[in-house]
This record gives sequence, structure tokens and C-alpha cells, in this order.
Amino acid sequence: MGCAYSCEMQLPKVSTPEEKMEALVERIGAVFSEKVIMSFYPFREHFKVAMTRKDGRSGAVPAAALAVLDNRISSLCKSLHVSSENDPLFALAMICEAARRSSFVCCENGYLIKRKVVFTPQFEAEFLGSNRQEEAYSKFKAVYIPSSEDLIVRNIEIDLEPRSYYMDTLARNLGVREGSEIMMSRTIPRAPNDARLYYAIPDIQIIPKSWETPVGVVLQGKNELVYNRRASDLLGYSVYGDAILASVGSTWKSEGKLVFADVSLSCYYRLLLGRTPEGNYKLKRDAILVSKLPNSFSSRAQWRGTLPRSLLIDFCHQHRLADPDFVLHSTNPSSDMLPIEDRKGSNGSYRCRAKIVHQDQVVEFESEHHYRNRCDAIQSAALRALFHLSKKVPTVPHHVQNVQLSPTSTSKCLSLDDRAVGCEPENGFVNGNVNSEGSSNPVDYLNKAIAAGSMVCMSYNVWLVGNGVNMKVEAHEEFEFQIGVGGIIGELESIISGMHIDAYEELLLPVDNIENILATNQETVHDLENPVIEQCSLKYCIKVLRIVEPSEDRMESALFSPPLSKQRNEFALGKIRELNAKSLVDFGCGSGSLLDVVVDQITHLECIAGVDISLKSLLRAAKSLYTKVVLQKNGDEDNYSSKLKKIVLYEGSLAQPDPRLCGFDIATCMEVVEHMDPEPLKRAGDIILGKYAPRTLILSTPNIEYNVLLQKVALDTKVSSGENRVVSSGACLNSSGHFEEPAERSSIANLSDDESNAQSIRLRNDDHRFEWTRSEFQEWANSLALRFGYTVEFSGVGGCAEDPGFATQIAIFTRDLPISASEENRPNSLKAEIDASQRFFPCYREVWKYKKEGFRK
Repeated sequence: MGCAYSCEMQLPKVSTPEEKMEALVERIGAVFSEKVIMSFYPFREHFKVAMTRKDGRSGAVPAAALAVLDNRISSLCKSLHVSSENDPLFALAMICEAARRSSFVCCENGYLIKRKVVFTPQFEAEFLGSNRQEEAYSKFKAVYIPSSEDLIVRNIEIDLEPRSYYMDTLARNLGVREGSEIMMSRTIPRAPNDARLYYAIPDIQIIPKSWETPVGVVLQGKNELVYNRRASDLLGYSVYGDAILASVGSTWKSEGKLVFADVSLSCYYRLLLGRTPEGNYKLKRDAILVSKLPNSFSSRAQWRGTLPRSLLIDFCHQHRLADPDFVLHSTNPSSDMLPIEDRKGSNGSYRCRAKIVHQDQVVEFESEHHYRNRCDAIQSAALRALFHLSKKVPTVPHHVQNVQLSPTSTSKCLSLDDRAVGCEPENGFVNGNVNSEGSSNPVDYLNKAIAAGSMVCMSYNVWLVGNGVNMKVEAHEEFEFQIGVGGIIGELESIISGMHIDAYEELLLPVDNIENILATNQETVHDLENPVIEQCSLKYCIKVLRIVEPSEDRMESALFSPPLSKQRNEFALGKIRELNAKSLVDFGCGSGSLLDVVVDQITHLECIAGVDISLKSLLRAAKSLYTKVVLQKNGDEDNYSSKLKKIVLYEGSLAQPDPRLCGFDIATCMEVVEHMDPEPLKRAGDIILGKYAPRTLILSTPNIEYNVLLQKVALDTKVSSGENRVVSSGACLNSSGHFEEPAERSSIANLSDDESNAQSIRLRNDDHRFEWTRSEFQEWANSLALRFGYTVEFSGVGGCAEDPGFATQIAIFTRDLPISASEENRPNSLKAEIDASQRFFPCYREVWKYKKEGFRK
């Protein structure tokens, strides 16, 4: 039988709703043409069953198959109503309406579409002969998702009898009459073997009847429908009634033959977990119970797992959002009059904004700070976007159980302040560090902390234990992560940060998310009832394999003994003793390395304060100081800690003033300024010397001229442009607080001016915004001292004063004018801020405080 339809036909351009509906009518007719039926493989199984039926449904195909399997029909439905892209029910309603308008096909018996003119016997014989495959009794596993959350998601076995229609079989399992009464979803992103969700079609109607306005769908008897939250979370739109997740049907790849595959419960939970950015990151790392989406991006070299930009694009595709748009902003100076802090690399520095259209609004996310590498700036902006979008999508519920864990003969509950040790070896790991005599000693968590930014490689096992269960649910022979960015669960990171290479530890935690456990590859866990899992605990068995310190620490340790960090602390301690200082504030105290040294030694200090922007670092500093000044005092009044009357740790930015930090005898700012962006650095200098006005300020920063020795790079070697490169500049502050080019540039190792400016040198650490030469640092420090009535002398540690200078250059600012006299040199903006100091409230948050009579957190 001849036919006027062709699968290659070009759809006409349409604009009005009526024209779009006419195009949809025409396309549905084309699908039922003999030529399309022979060549369109995904439809073959449906038409094969349709032609073998002997009842009134002969030649009829479910409308749901047309709505989902044909991309042209899907596009036309989307043009009629945008909601049809997300919810096939809208497309189903439009297809049924189009079939009623068609002269070639008709809609009957609910949601069945068939030709008005039956197929000829010759075509039926030709089609069935070309689509012949061995008929046999078959079974495959699917996942049944009840609408009632009182019932668990479970595996079911689907029995396919010879010559049966798989849609009819699925319909019977869902409690409906036939396959035309169930809806199929589009293939679920990242689902194996093109798995789809099948569920009963609720009663629907199209509104309004006129196509001059957008089409809508009304659910009939909505009060009787039961919303399926778990299936809805999986698809991203509303599903009512029970659902089945199955992999079955004819595909392009199978050339029209019916294929099927098992779908496990783990697959369902992994798909559900992958709906969120953090869940997707866990899956990509294949460490569901251990990993987390890091809270900051330092560099590509230190990131592990799928990069944030790829995760963001995956998320947008999964949730049918437009691809994000990334806009870079370069701070590459176009004039020599720009500030020295802006000159952070041979290609300048970059910030990035990620723009996403979400819920009909354009939302922008900016990178965390400036980056020398444009790709790193993009990744940082993408990460910020991921954290925002994580809050906007449905997540699986957490089943938190406040389980009281009782120590047993083989395991104990470990906490940050009370770690049990001495357990018997179990599951290939032991708890605690066992020496050669077999005695067990606890790890010194506080005094041997792994530096933030270090890369740690560990092996681990995770066991589900308790309530008669002892089952391994996750394991990795090698798993790498970065300390200090939240890349793993916090309890694990707190313990690992105090371990050393070849150390073993065990940590017992309650089960707080059943779905994460069920998403692991351990299929036997699905044999357990959910209440049993809730009453179990997770035991993490950890062994540290390698620790790679941050690049700066590695370079410095290779050339200096003791390390530069210790030499810097000893230099500051010497000045504190020399000046008989009674009060000290450490700006950028980090984890408290300098404060630890100070309280360990005999000084005249009575009051100590530490300030840092990182709460996590401050908490580590608090634990260490608590151990030294409280736990180890033991009532000895001659002990060093008994002379300290007060220690306070504050969380805050140096670019914001707090009146509680005024009037200290000595202030330190060790290896901080190179981590700051231009404007915060300028404000910090003004605030520290102009407002806080300590008697003495000790400030240190790396000397970029020394990097060639640390990196073993010849001075005359040109380094190609790329990440972590910098060209030094001579721009600095003048006495008026403005930026200008100095008359003379510094030389690097006796090179000429032109040669020195042409050299590209690698920075010591990925998170340094810039590094100064000796002349740049001295010009910046001299201009700052001049403005606020200080004198400044220069020194350093590591190496000597001769070329190329000290590895760490240090400026010692000493106030030589009364505070009232120095006010005349302050800029007007700062004067106004200082005059208002009595009227604003403290802006720093007190994290930890110790007084001689006690302490409080």
C-alpha cells in the first residue's frame, strides 16, 4: 500500500498554536506510515504486538510510546507547552487531541492510537518477518517504588511470557489493566541500559479547548491520587501512584529487537543520590560514605574527582536547564600606576562569574577570590553555583538515629576529645598505634597535625556493624583528598589530620543516611530491613599511606633545617622576649603554630589574642591551646601557662576593624599578606598600623627572588606562561597613600632591569596571590610606616642578606610617635573610621577564650 508520508520530511516553520497543532497531527500520521514503521527501531516492538493482536486493538500503539520515543513529536509538544519537556503527561494529552483531529489515525479505548486504514496483509507479513526473534520465557529484575512511604522500595522479578507485550506485563504488576494505561518516562540520565520509570496514567484532560492559549493538564480525582515522592524525586516532576524502574524495550542499538536487563536496588539509590551535586560528586569519586563536595577550590592540581564545571554542566543537563555561562574578569594591569598587589602574574589574575537561568531568573555566582589561572577561576565560580543549587533540588531524607553506642570488646565509640584505643585487630585494621612491644598509645592529634592543604592518601574499609550485622559496605585501596577543604566527612578529617604515615585508626559513627548505604555496590545490604540498618553503626577503618605537604612546605623543608616555619616562630619569640611584651596579637594565626610556641616558652606575656578568617583553623588552634594551658597545668603556679591571664581567639577578616584589638604591645602577621587580594590588603595595612597601633608589628612574607633556589631553576631560564607564574613589579604605595612607579627598579641576582622584569618565576604556593621582591616589599613597608608614624627595619630568616636575600623577608615596624601625633598622617577616610571607633560594635566573633580562673568555648 502506498503512502504519502516519509520519515525524512522537513517540518514546516510554524508560529501560531493552531499551526503547531496541525504540524503535530501531520507528524503522528507520518509515524504510522509503512516506511517509518520499517525504519524506526524504537517503535518496532510496539508495532509488532499491535499487528499480532486479534481483538479490536489490532494495529493500535500506546500514546505514551509516541510521546516519549519520537523526538520530533516531543519537540512539537514542547513548542505547544513548555511543561511537556519535563512532564510527558502534557505531551500525552496533546497527542491524544492531535489524533482526534487527524484524518489518518484515531484515538480509541483511552490512550491507544491506531490507523484508520488497516495495514495490508502483505505489509504485516513483511514487517513481522523482518522483526522475527526467538520467543522464549524470560525474566529480569526491576525496582518497585511504592507511593506509600510506609512500604520499602524493593526488587521485583518481571516474567515475560513468549509473544507477550512487555507494557502489558508491567501494567499488571502496577495493578492496571493493560499497557496503554501506563506512562513511560524518558530514559533517566546516567541510568544503565536506558532504564525508564513506568507508572499508571492518572485521569487527565486538556484545558482550555482553544489552542489560541497554552495547553494545560488537569488531574481528575486528584484527592484520590497518592503522590509518589520517591519516584518524583527521581524524575524531577510529579508522579502519582506506584512506579517501576525497569530496563526493557526495543532500541536503535538493538535494531528493533526486544532487550532487557536487570536493575538493582543499588542502581535506584545511586540515581537518586546523583540528583544532587554532592551526590553526583560522591558517585564520581566512588566513595559514597567518605567523600563530600569540597567547600573551596584551590587549584586543579589539588582537586580530586570530577571538576566543578563538569558537575555543574551535568546538573544543568539533568534538570533541563540551559548550560551555564562563564564570564571572566581580568585584573591584568594596563598601566604602571596600578597597585603592586594587582600584579599577581604574567597574565594578571582572574575572577569569574557563572550565570545560570534557574526558575526564570538569572542567578550569578562569583569565584571565591582572584586566581592566576583562568581555568581555576571558572572552577571556583562553578563550585559556588553548585552549593547554591544543592539547596534548590529535592534531596533524600536523612534518617538520623540518636543511637547510644556502647563500647564492646572489639570496637569503641571514638570522639574528638575521647578516643578509645587498644581494640583488638579486626577486619584487616587495628585501632590506635601499636608499638613493637604490642602496647597501644593514642595518636597525638593536637601537636602533630597535618598541615592544611596537604594531600593525604589513605586506604579504608567501611563496615556496617551492630545488631548482629558485620558487613563491609565500602572500601578503597587508595583514596586521595586535600586536608582543610571539607573533601571528606568532618569526623574522619579531624582524626586523620592528627595521624602520620602508616598509622591506623578506627572510628565508629551512627548511621545518619540509609540511602547512602543502600547506594553502595554491596548488594547484600539490601537483604537487611531498614530498621535493622538504622540500629547499626558505621565503622571506618583507616590507614594513612602517604602525606604530601603543600608545595611551599616541601620546597622549604628540602633546604632548611629547622624548617622556615619554625625559624619564623623563633624570630618572633626572640622579639617578644627582647621587648618584654605583656600582650600579643597574632593576625592570621591559622592553626596556632606561633601561639603554641609562645605558650610553651617563658615570656612576660599576660594576654594573647589570635585572629583568623578560617573557623576550622581556629578550632584546631583552640584544641591545642586548651591542652597546653588547661590540661597540662596540673596546678603548678611556676608553670609557663600560669603567667598567662587571658587567651582569646577571634574569627574575622583583617580588612575589618574591631576595637578589642587596639593597644597591644606587639603584633605579628606571619606569611599572611601574600594570601590577600589588593583591596583587603590595603585596608588591612591601614587598620593594623592606623587604628590598632601596636607598639611593634612583625610582618613576614616570601621573597620571590629566593624561589629560584627553592625550585632549583636557573635564573636565566625563561618559564612559559601558565598557572603559578609571576612577574615581579616595582609599583608601590607612596607617602600619600597612592600608587606610583618608583624611580629605580630592583635587580634580581645582579640582572639588569629589563632582564629582571622579563623573568617568570613560579610562586611557592597555589593560593598565593602574589610574592614580592626585596625592593618591592621595602618600598611598600616604608610608605606604610611613613603614613602612620612608624620606623621600619628589615631582616629575615633562611639564607642571608646577600643576594638573593633571605627566603622569608621580615619587616619590624616600631611606633616612634604617640598615637595622637601619628593621626595627622592618616588618610581622611581612616580618620573618620577611627573617630567612630567608640560608636561601632565589635565585628569579630569570639571562638574560644581562656582566663586564668577558667576557660569557655
